[in-house]
Amino acid sequence: MIIELIDQGNQGVFHGFENDIQIGEVHFTRINEHQIAIDHTEVYTEYNGKGLGQKMVLEVFEYARNKRLKIKPRCSFVRFVFDKNPGSQDLLIG
Repeated sequence: MIIELIDQGNQGVFHGFENDIQIGEVHFTRINEHQIAIDHTEVYTEYNGKGLGQKMVLEVFEYARNKRLKIKPRCSFVRFVFDKNPGSQDLLIG
């Protein structure tokens, strides 16, 4: 999975690619310089059911860890991924 970030200052989007094909996106809002809120996660219909959404969110978690960012999940799917991956709890804001 390759994640491409488009950062627009206070908002941005991570585009997920699998085999050079865009499969979905994760939208975020910057809370401050050390925190982001993930507002929306989407996997395009033809790629549903393959675990790519979770894989994409885990890549975003890794990006956040590398940048020393904390994540507030406003998207229920992101909360689900946090719950399934206890090793990512260090990134979680409330």
